Amino acid sequence: MKQFFDYLRPKPTLEKATLKVKRNGDRYEIILGKRSFEIASNASQPTDRENYDFALFGALAMALTHNVEITTDLPISQSAADAAHEINSLMELWQSRKIYPSQLKFNNIIEMAAPKPDLPGLICLSGGIDSTFAALESQDKLNITHGMLIAGADYPSMENPGFISLKSRVEKIASILKLELIIVETSIRKHGFQWEMLHTLNLAMCLNLNAEQFGYGVVAADWTAAQEFNHHPWGNNRTLVSALSSEQFPIHHIGSDHTRSQKTRKIIKHPSGVGHKISVCFEDTTHGGNCGSCSKCIRTRLNILTSGKETPELFRHNDPLEDLVAKLPMPKYQARKLRALAVMLDIRDDLPEGPVKEAVVNYVNKLKSRILPTGR
Repeated sequence: MKQFFDYLRPKPTLEKATLKVKRNGDRYEIILGKRSFEIASNASQPTDRENYDFALFGALAMALTHNVEITTDLPISQSAADAAHEINSLMELWQSRKIYPSQLKFNNIIEMAAPKPDLPGLICLSGGIDSTFAALESQDKLNITHGMLIAGADYPSMENPGFISLKSRVEKIASILKLELIIVETSIRKHGFQWEMLHTLNLAMCLNLNAEQFGYGVVAADWTAAQEFNHHPWGNNRTLVSALSSEQFPIHHIGSDHTRSQKTRKIIKHPSGVGHKISVCFEDTTHGGNCGSCSKCIRTRLNILTSGKETPELFRHNDPLEDLVAKLPMPKYQARKLRALAVMLDIRDDLPEGPVKEAVVNYVNKLKSRILPTGR
């Protein structure tokens, strides 16, 4: 029923707004018409910026959500302008719910700066399975020296108790992996934007804010290529991240060749002990740890069990997994059922025989019976 009413909800009235930026010390205010938000990094920022690409990516998330036509006189690199146009085109092609592509007018396009391949990389580090795995992979393949944690994404501010707890965990992960941690704080979510489809624009904004010091950024992939078909459209897919990447400031998408269970096993078995610091819970935001009973914690416990053991010390509650799986609610919408199927098939195929696997098999069969066939 909610989807039906969403469909009937009228499109927001088109707004026309000028994108501006005000700086106060290390804090930037990004202004788009009647809306504004702030962003700051504890890493040093240049006194005079060559471009304001970071502001464009954040403003674009707002514009696509609220149907705003952007005009700006800010210096924007050709690559960022091209990326914004491409993302607009992708959103129009995919016809995502509550996304409204509008015109973009750039009055001060500047030449792209030369690539900086000799500079190290910056990875988005949230403390979860995907970003921790991407950090481990990057140790072997890339010269990553810093991790970036965002306040204002899953938790509203730096002062939020949940963020403080999460920050402590992520600092320990960064220390184990010999990464220096950068904290970026933004209030971009205060006006609301379509998080599921546009959260990678927030990542691109925060990475590009710090781009003067780094040669490239890294974003962790959520899904394999095959699983992306089941969970489409979704904001963290290889096509969108590729659009946000440029020769001037590449953004690598790491982890799309591994399932979540494969990622989890590498983390849990890693000799550094980094697996004891991961944080995945999203339902209980009073802390930055793992409740053990929300749907994401249950899935993570199942992912860990594919390694042949459990890690009860990671979770506040450790009720029997077969009981928790039996009580998992059935997703209401087709897209969420397909997403759940992608997750649970991965888990089912790697679980050892026993009552937990039987419960997962039963849940998968129930899911499949309620999913409408796809394709034509």
